[in-house]
Amino acid sequence: MLFLSGCSVQSYLIGRAARHLTGTATRFHSITPIEGSFADYRIIEVKPLDNLLLDQLPPAMEQYLNTEVVKQLRELKAKPSITVFDDEGIAQQPTLIFEGFIDDYDPGYVGLRLVELGFNHVAVTVRFQLRDKQSGRILGAASITSEDDRVTASTKTSIKRIAGRIRTFVNSGYGRTK
Repeated sequence: MLFLSGCSVQSYLIGRAARHLTGTATRFHSITPIEGSFADYRIIEVKPLDNLLLDQLPPAMEQYLNTEVVKQLRELKAKPSITVFDDEGIAQQPTLIFEGFIDDYDPGYVGLRLVELGFNHVAVTVRFQLRDKQSGRILGAASITSEDDRVTASTKTSIKRIAGRIRTFVNSGYGRTK
């Protein structure tokens, strides 16, 4: 029973507490830094994220992710009109198109997190871009990965963090001067 000695239990508890507090990593990678200001863009057309994972991502989670992204975009400080992407329509005024794909989805297994194997976690990755509808020019693009290895981890929490980070990225474009 050496593994249950005081030092082992103490280091286990300290390690577990540290992972519980810091186990929610969100990594942001700018693929194309925001170019210019979005101030003239009063409309954002949102395309549902493409699912590159086929059978790995449950349809309910795919719908939840798309709903959270739209919800967060509606909370932008500039209050642009958020609409569903219209492939047929011609933009009468400057319009941004939000599009992207779900690149990774791993719901993990809570049982493995409970027994502290340390390699099992929730992970969700989304890559997206913002482009001008008239010119097709990409004005900004990024990849966001949210991981969580806490026992209380959930894919919904990771999805909410990703959607919030998308809002922050888009807000930064509206906060720039021309």
